[in-house]
Amino acid sequence: MAEDDQLILLEWYPSPFAARVRIALAEKGLKYESRPEDLINKSPLLLKMNPVHKQIPVLIHKSRPICGSMVTVQYIDEVWNHKSPLLPSDPLQRAHAKFWADYVDKKIFGIVASKKELIECFKILEEELGDKPYFGGESFGYVDLSLIPCYSCFYTFETLGKLIMAEECPKIVDWAHRCLQKESVSKSLCDQRKFYETILEISRGGSTWSSADQLILLEWYPSSFAARVRIALAEKGLKYVSRPEDLINKSPLLLKMNPINKQIPVLIHNGRPICDSMVIVQYIDEVWNHKSPLLPSDSYQRAQAKFWPDSVDKKIFGIGSSKKELIECFKILEEELGDKPYFGGESFGYVDLSLIPCYSSFYTYETLGKLIMAEECPKIVDWAHRCLQKESVSKSLCDQRKPHMERHLLSTFFSSISAIMAEADQLILLEWYPSSFAARVRIALAEKGLKYVSRPEDLTNKSPLLLKMNPVNKQIPVLIHNGRPICDSMVIVQYIDEVWNHKSPLLPSDSYQRAQAKFWADYVDKKIFGIGASKKELIECFKILEEELGDKPYFGGESFGYVDLSLIPCYSSFYTYETLGKLSMAEECLRS
Repeated sequence: MAEDDQLILLEWYPSPFAARVRIALAEKGLKYESRPEDLINKSPLLLKMNPVHKQIPVLIHKSRPICGSMVTVQYIDEVWNHKSPLLPSDPLQRAHAKFWADYVDKKIFGIVASKKELIECFKILEEELGDKPYFGGESFGYVDLSLIPCYSCFYTFETLGKLIMAEECPKIVDWAHRCLQKESVSKSLCDQRKFYETILEISRGGSTWSSADQLILLEWYPSSFAARVRIALAEKGLKYVSRPEDLINKSPLLLKMNPINKQIPVLIHNGRPICDSMVIVQYIDEVWNHKSPLLPSDSYQRAQAKFWPDSVDKKIFGIGSSKKELIECFKILEEELGDKPYFGGESFGYVDLSLIPCYSSFYTYETLGKLIMAEECPKIVDWAHRCLQKESVSKSLCDQRKPHMERHLLSTFFSSISAIMAEADQLILLEWYPSSFAARVRIALAEKGLKYVSRPEDLTNKSPLLLKMNPVNKQIPVLIHNGRPICDSMVIVQYIDEVWNHKSPLLPSDSYQRAQAKFWADYVDKKIFGIGASKKELIECFKILEEELGDKPYFGGESFGYVDLSLIPCYSSFYTYETLGKLSMAEECLRS
């Protein structure tokens, strides 16, 4: 490792939180210098690097500190992302993993209640684990890493709690033994008996895809949108089962797999549905990325590639206007194509795939529109013929003169297209309006310009929908995105920022700045919203936040961002603080 990439870990070996960071570093194969800390007489370096909490672990990278064990793990995973990914790449799965890691922090490491409650928490984790080898599936990941340091505590639980973990939580014990087979884990954990002895001393005064992927495509063969998916699957050399759909009498499977839009195409991968043609294409390209890449690797080129299919969808497949407008759209596409063989350059790619199914409509355009495509749009026709030389394309497209594409079905076909083009993400927010945590989500949605349905909750008589969507904590807010729940306010905010990343970014793009933002949002959660202490302590916390704010207009600098969003709902509580606490916020916390 280069000298300017030096890693120093300030830690205390028995700490489960330090163990998390050690495991993450080991998973990535990173060398680092361990600096043991005396938790009674803390070093000047620790006090300097973590002046807020004055706690371990602290990872120092290029002389800059990252604090908070799971914030540090996320930082490590982002910066050294070429090996052993810990968080899933899918935003929903990533949000799900963060939710469970947060659950571990609050319910396992944060618990101060009875043996019964501890066992109940482990039982819930066993349900989430199910029959999977690891929490994320086939490979060790973020949730496993968050929980496995607890294994060091098992002997302590058993001795002091008079229980047998293997009897109470057999799945968790089996999972722990599986994790321990990994050297990154076994060499990072504190021995169980050594941990127990440490606890006694303190108390006396002295924490890949399976090779058998099953693919089913619900489709209607003449559909241009289904053709896109067939081409993508063919490009990747993937075998799948085609399930033709009757668009009038839709199958129970289609209604179950796409209950929101009830439309084709739907790709079912190992029992899980992916809907919307270009979403499916991106998914295929991400999961099977070893062959025939469809999207460019360069971020800007990828953004450009995604722009054009959106234009194709709106202007070509979504058009309901005149022949003149259709031809104008093709002319614009010809300008973008230029003299290149394909839209992306030398090879067939994402934009080509999005547009080529339109070739099946050329005969229809010519017959009904009384035009000659080769005269009006010669470059597009030449490009289409070039694409048709690819077997993945020629075998996936519907023939232009196919009998079932006669006129009485064309209206159904184009109605289906229009409906598909009108698709929009369905967002439902289960909330209680006075809640500061719900306010965070409302702000994030507003920042991104997203429309959503608000479903107010009665916190005394919780709705069946809330209990179904958040069966673990049974709390608001819950954001339901196309039928799938995301829970916990800041996990939801991160999800919103990742999925709708084209507008008003909330988290910084720089990994270190992002880690810092997550640290301060976590501080707000624990010290401002989680505080149950005195007026003096509350004011001290605001003073620390004022120091971090400094002379900047917002916590992140010139623009409103993640930390601001995490704290600003607290403004609703200012009058309550002033009235009940007999203080003046403007005098105590002028900058805030």
